[in-house]
Amino acid sequence: MVEPLFTSLSSDADPIVFVWYDAFNPEHEDGVSSQRNAIRLEKAAVLFNLGAICSQIGASCDRTTALGRHLVMESFKVAANFFSNLRKVFAKRVVSATLDLTVLFAEFLHHLFSAQASELELQLQLNKNDASYAFQQHRCALAFSSVYKLYDRAYGLIPPDSAARKHVYSFDQTWVTHLYQKVTFFQAEARQRQSSILPESE
Repeated sequence: MVEPLFTSLSSDADPIVFVWYDAFNPEHEDGVSSQRNAIRLEKAAVLFNLGAICSQIGASCDRTTALGRHLVMESFKVAANFFSNLRKVFAKRVVSATLDLTVLFAEFLHHLFSAQASELELQLQLNKNDASYAFQQHRCALAFSSVYKLYDRAYGLIPPDSAARKHVYSFDQTWVTHLYQKVTFFQAEARQRQSSILPESE
């Protein structure tokens, strides 16, 4: 509803210009910024910031307590939802000079935080003994497989894209490696647990 207002203002002698600096590496010497007189850029920036704030809340919680783990899990879920909305609603329509507001990075962050939230749910599930052994094994196998798929989707978005890979490596060269380790670990666990519950052939 506010877009027509800003559209009319943008035709004035002094239009309102929204500026967004690269959230991943704003001070890098090769960093760029987006400057547009379009409210869509500001909306996309707000969604990104909300997702980032929720992720920081989750990262700062104490995971040694039950309440802390619950807060981390819920914060990551909310962050994933914000990045999902960014991808679906704004990233496709916003022309940004920075990679962080693109569909690729919005989708990557959505899968990444979904995976982390699911990993925490899995840890809670492993600590529960409220079901039969066979059912518990089956449920854990499915959970490991689900977490693996989420991490794999996130990992599959960055390395194949040369610009995205270069961008990530410019501020943290260990990020992709750590993500790959997550993928291989949960894939191996999912396969091992799935094979352990399969009936033995006679």
